Amino acid sequence: MVERRVYGLISVICMIFLLLFALFPVYYLIVSSLKNSVELNSLHQTLWPHQFTLVNYAKGFANENLYRALSNSLIVSLATTVVAVAVGSLAAMGLARFFFKGRSFLLNGILVSQLFPIIVLLVPLFVVWYQLHLYNTRISLVITYLALTLPLSVWLLVGYFSRIPVDIEEQALIDGCNRFQSLTRILLPLSLPGIASTSIYVFIQAWGEYIIALIMTSSDRARTLPVFLALQIGQHSTDWGLVLAIAVISLLPTLILFYFIQRFYASSLTSGAVKG
Repeated sequence: MVERRVYGLISVICMIFLLLFALFPVYYLIVSSLKNSVELNSLHQTLWPHQFTLVNYAKGFANENLYRALSNSLIVSLATTVVAVAVGSLAAMGLARFFFKGRSFLLNGILVSQLFPIIVLLVPLFVVWYQLHLYNTRISLVITYLALTLPLSVWLLVGYFSRIPVDIEEQALIDGCNRFQSLTRILLPLSLPGIASTSIYVFIQAWGEYIIALIMTSSDRARTLPVFLALQIGQHSTDWGLVLAIAVISLLPTLILFYFIQRFYASSLTSGAVKG
C-alpha cells in the first residue's frame, strides 16, 4: 500500500513537471507580448512584465493585412478539415467494413505515403498549380493540404470504425437502413471521439503549415497567417512585440476549436451502444 502511494505521488509530480515544461513556452510568449519595446530589447528578461501594455496588439489589429491573412488561414484550414473528415469517413467505412483483396496493401500504402518529405513535393506542386493558373489561390492550398492530411485521417478513422461492433450496424441494416444511413446514424455518432481527434489533427496541420504556403503564395491575396507572421521579421530590424502579439493571436483559433471539441474525448467510443 505504501509503495503504491509513493509510486502515485511520483507519477503526479512527473505529470506536473511535464505540464509545466509544456506550458512554459506558451506562458512566456503571452507575457512577452504584453511587454513594451524597452523590456523586450533588454538583456535582462523577466518572467513578469514591469508594466503591462497592449500596444503590440493595437499595432497588429491596425494592420489590415493581418485580417486578410487570418481569414485566409481560417478558410483554408476549415475547408481542409471538413473535406478531409467527410471523404475520410467514407473511405474509412469501406476499409473497416469490407474485406477485399489488397486491403492490407492499401492500408500500408497509406502509411508509406506519409514517409515522403514535403520538400520533395514542392517543385512538382508549384509547376502543376502554376500551369493550371491556380498559383497564389486558396483552392490550391486546400487541395495540397488535403493530399497531405487525408491519408492519415483515413487511417485514424479506420481504427475507430473497426472498434464499433458490427452487430450494431447489422441491426440497423435489418431495420431498413442502407449503408449510407448506417454511416450517418450509427458509425459517425459512435465515432465522435475519433472524428474530433482527426478534425483537430487536420486543422492544426493546415493552420500551422508554413513552407507550402510560403512557396504557393506570392501576395496577400492568399497568404496565410504563418507566412504573414514570418514576414514581420525584418533583415535589419524587427518589432518583436508585434511578432509576439501576432503569434498569440494565431493560437486562439486552435484553442477555441479544441474547447468545443474536447468534450467528445471524455465520452466512451461505444458507451451504452450495446446492452448486455
